[in-house]
Amino acid sequence: KKSKVFVESAVFEIDKKSLLDDDGDCRKRVWEFCGKNGWEAYDATSQVKIEKTYQECLKNKSASSTVIVKGPEWKYEIDVNSMTQTNIEHTDRKQRKIRFRRND
Repeated sequence: KKSKVFVESAVFEIDKKSLLDDDGDCRKRVWEFCGKNGWEAYDATSQVKIEKTYQECLKNKSASSTVIVKGPEWKYEIDVNSMTQTNIEHTDRKQRKIRFRRND
């Protein structure tokens, strides 16, 4: 079954099976970045985009490992191979670590 996900003025058809964790539940994975106050979760839209990119990389090693997400103030390039977030709008291009954790 496919669901429509609205992302920055675009609609993507996402196969829910491609977002599943090892035991069949993508909701058990939460993507986070290391912010000023510790680890913080991405918003729901970013979660879907990052997870989709991660799953594509698992299936196909030549797939792009990066995706752009929009935060409250800036746009970020997420790289699921290097597990980093880079601010692509700020002149400093601040980079932070990202991770995923299980949400059991």
